[in-house]
Amino acid sequence: INLLRCIYCGFCEDACPTEAIVLGDQYELTFTGRRAAIYTKDMFIEPVPAAGKPTPQKTEPGMFTRSVPEMKDPSD
Repeated sequence: INLLRCIYCGFCEDACPTEAIVLGDQYELTFTGRRAAIYTKDMFIEPVPAAGKPTPQKTEPGMFTRSVPEMKDPSD
């Protein structure tokens, strides 16, 4: 996630299967350099505890833990 290009649209929040990305209305951006504003996948990964299950876990088709916004068909 490149925070220098982020427009806070929420697409990453909707796409995250584990609900780990949550956008709020209060934020401050402070970086010491441009590279510090870019978050890679490795920066978000937490180690799995010994008795834990890795994520993302498979779910049944159509089963969501939160609502998914309706999207318009781009061909219309």
